[in-house]
Amino acid sequence: DLKAVEDLMVYKKSLKGRMVGIRWSYSENSNLNGFLVSFDVNAFSNTTNTINISPEKCTAWPEYYCHTFHNLTFNKLYKFNIKPTSVDYPEGDNVSSITFSALDGIPDSPRNIKTTEIGHNTINLQWDIPWIFNGVLKMFIVNVEEISSADINTCCTSITPIEIPIDEELPNYNYTLVDLKPGSTYSIGVMTVSKSSHYSSPAKISATTLTI
Repeated sequence: DLKAVEDLMVYKKSLKGRMVGIRWSYSENSNLNGFLVSFDVNAFSNTTNTINISPEKCTAWPEYYCHTFHNLTFNKLYKFNIKPTSVDYPEGDNVSSITFSALDGIPDSPRNIKTTEIGHNTINLQWDIPWIFNGVLKMFIVNVEEISSADINTCCTSITPIEIPIDEELPNYNYTLVDLKPGSTYSIGVMTVSKSSHYSSPAKISATTLTI
């Protein structure tokens, strides 16, 4: 027998773009050929679309499988069924299902924000891709606020928010803050923004630049 897929979830979607991305985990199995996915074409008929997809790991989560479906019928509610297939079970075995709304929502915050290097005038940041997009990722916004300074007379400089467009799904993202003041402490928040203009709560960290 083939085990059912686990951790099945919708991680991105677009009602306007008629697109949905699903992610799931599956324990390694040398007999695995692929996955059979079926979904209702629309809510008012019994027509079901079934496609066989090859087992491809996600670019952003290498331990998971992902697939993006395009040109879906314009529904507000979808149900997807997924079964693993093998030579012995070409029709699939042990179905897992998920029902979801295609409406966008608030994306998750970036995960595991940290500094990777700190200089006199620079702070290198890294964060992981959000777990759930709840839409389509558009950009990250980095807000930086100076909260203390080695020279109290020059504190605290306001910094314009930084917009970082998202071109591809990656496990993590890096950005270097520049033109900072030596010996100052900065509060940093990174937000996820979807194409439908939903904003996540910020992932926060504070860091102090090196003194000269």
